[in-house]
Amino acid sequence: MDSQSTPSERDALFAILADSSRRRLLDALGTLEPGSRTTLSALSDRFAADDGPAGDEQRRDAAVALHHIHLPKLADAGLIEYDAEAKVVEVTGRSGERPDPAVDIPIGEE
Repeated sequence: MDSQSTPSERDALFAILADSSRRRLLDALGTLEPGSRTTLSALSDRFAADDGPAGDEQRRDAAVALHHIHLPKLADAGLIEYDAEAKVVEVTGRSGERPDPAVDIPIGEE
């Protein structure tokens, strides 16, 4: 996010980042090089295991939430590329960005 973004763009990004699952997802993707790809299955396994040993049901629940909610929202914001048909996530240069609202957003702009 830069100082040229509009208030509505900032609001949309903050709404996306308000969810802890999406922040965890961006943290995980931020460890990969731009242009790298990973699968929905790999991300589901990782997210299901975050809360302890994961069984098939936890992995399936994680896959559903990632596929239908979190990955599309991140893709719509331009933070990742997501091919829902192939179930492949591509890391963009923005995936590892960590917006710092105290630095990047001019105070008092509406």
